Amino acid sequence: MLIGILHEDKSSKSYLIYSKQLDKTNNVTITRCIQEGLSHFYLPGTIPSERVLLMLSDAAPYMIKAAQNLKIFYDNLMHITCLAHGVNREAEEIRLRFPLVNDLIINIKK
Repeated sequence: MLIGILHEDKSSKSYLIYSKQLDKTNNVTITRCIQEGLSHFYLPGTIPSERVLLMLSDAAPYMIKAAQNLKIFYDNLMHITCLAHGVNREAEEIRLRFPLVNDLIINIKK
């Protein structure tokens, strides 16, 4: 989990505050993991819910559901999905549907 400050006019540094390997990946385990990470970061105090503003993830259905789960606790939370993952999925689908074009591109890259 990364944390940082949102500025209107400039980018800011982000900091890794929590990392955990999950045995299963679904909306429940993701929600719990995010809650754990925030709890560890804000120990011994409570999580300032008004300051949890943004969740950036891929567009996997379980990530969208996890964001909906977290919105219950963090009213100001905005979930943004990464466009690059969607574009990559579309490119993979095109590659599978047009194997001759895929072979051509592979041979050009050599």
